[in-house]
Amino acid sequence: MNMKNGKRIIIFTILLLSVALYAGTGTALAKTKTVKVDMANKASKTIRPAALLKAKKVRVKSSKPSVAKVKYKKAKKNRRIVITGKKPGTAMVTVRCYLKGGKKKAYKYKVKVTKGVQTSQTGKKPVFAGTLKAFLNDMGYVKLQYSKITGAEHYVVQRKTETGEWKKIKTAWKTTLTDQTVKADTMYEYRVQAWVSGTYTQYSNVVRIAVGKIGSNNDAGNSSPQPSPEPVVPSVPTPKPSPEPTPYQAKYSYEVSVLNQFTIYEDVPIVLYVKTDNPNPNDFDNVYVSIGAYGEKVGGGSAFSYEDIEYLEQEETNTKFFKKVKDGWIYTCVAEEPGTHTVSIQELEKGENNNNTWRTVDTFQIEVKDGAASKKAFCEKVIQTVSSEEYNEDGLGKWGSLTEQQKMERLEEYIRDNMNYPRIDTNGSYLGYNTIWIIQENVGADWETGFTDCGGAAELLRDMARMLGIEAYTWMTQLNGAIHIVTRTVIDGQEYYYDATPWEGGYKNWDYIQLDKY
Repeated sequence: MNMKNGKRIIIFTILLLSVALYAGTGTALAKTKTVKVDMANKASKTIRPAALLKAKKVRVKSSKPSVAKVKYKKAKKNRRIVITGKKPGTAMVTVRCYLKGGKKKAYKYKVKVTKGVQTSQTGKKPVFAGTLKAFLNDMGYVKLQYSKITGAEHYVVQRKTETGEWKKIKTAWKTTLTDQTVKADTMYEYRVQAWVSGTYTQYSNVVRIAVGKIGSNNDAGNSSPQPSPEPVVPSVPTPKPSPEPTPYQAKYSYEVSVLNQFTIYEDVPIVLYVKTDNPNPNDFDNVYVSIGAYGEKVGGGSAFSYEDIEYLEQEETNTKFFKKVKDGWIYTCVAEEPGTHTVSIQELEKGENNNNTWRTVDTFQIEVKDGAASKKAFCEKVIQTVSSEEYNEDGLGKWGSLTEQQKMERLEEYIRDNMNYPRIDTNGSYLGYNTIWIIQENVGADWETGFTDCGGAAELLRDMARMLGIEAYTWMTQLNGAIHIVTRTVIDGQEYYYDATPWEGGYKNWDYIQLDKY
């Protein structure tokens, strides 16, 4: 969708003339038919002329591709013509179907792209509808608790000293966080924001807390140490030998496997199968999954339910982080930067006076590749493809003769045609939030899996534009009452908007992952 000034949702009307031309029989005019398409619900219109299914060859043409673009989508059981409105105006679209015996049928469509409806784009961030609290734990570290925000995918926690600047210390999937990187005798301030529906909220309230002494056996208030009482000397001392420390015995057995089918990059969900006889790892007094050493940019927590995993019933209160499957649990984490990260399974060893210790009972190494470099190579390859002399699938002409706007249109069309939207249906209808996740198909980088959503498509188009020296950004707007993301460019001082979202999707046949082999 090319939305100039961010204020157009196009409604265009296709006037179906359906002119049937038969070789040697003259011209026959069918009944005129008018079809209206609301671009707030769908970015393009799919038509299927009667002769399309039997045609040996199909040719399509638009008199003004800048107003209405036309594309023939060929599939064994789903042949169709897709017309996409680009800007207000009128264009004639011709579809020629070449049949057996030299016969042919031609259909002409008068496409009228009319004025649109203004979208909402205030740019104002939603408020953080909750509070942040901070206190010191028994070790003198800062423990943060903040409200659960409806629809939040994750939280970003920031910290500063009295004289320092705000810096991110953690991306968290839980609503509690213990900061073990604080220094003794220092005053700190904290704030948090949530990632909701593709945007960050405003920051929460700021809390200030003074860190005193750090170490074992501190009380929660880090109060000043009291003088030790005079020792009492027994009349008949009877020293006893110190017992040998008893090694920790795990309560349950654990084996960890990675279920990802594609290369793991930063920001790609890492799906772990934790094979264990532990009946309830969601109990925080029981087991904990630590991803990476403290300070590594890796977070854990709930993310998606995967359609190719067969889950078992479990209590509703225990579905936030672990999800029950045969002989174990599914856990998802995300690495925020490449490198080798260690997943450790830890059980809580309870000691006297609430002196508890997390004991590592199993570890697993995860290798995360450089996604930024891989994505850049993909974008460079696409530009190389569409700028070749022989490439002209969109009818715009040779690359060297195109304006910057036309180059953006070509890249926009390429992403739409060569990627899929992650959903079940294959009939081209827009399902909005009905995005599904299948490990065997689309849990990975979109340039490898071939599946992307509006945000991923907008980022790819933005990156390609910047490689061409065009000023470009991702831009949030509204589509069918929901948040939608497009690419905003500035060319010769004028703003242009492009929507590279693939409006069709579907999956190949898939089966449940056989967890027995892990």
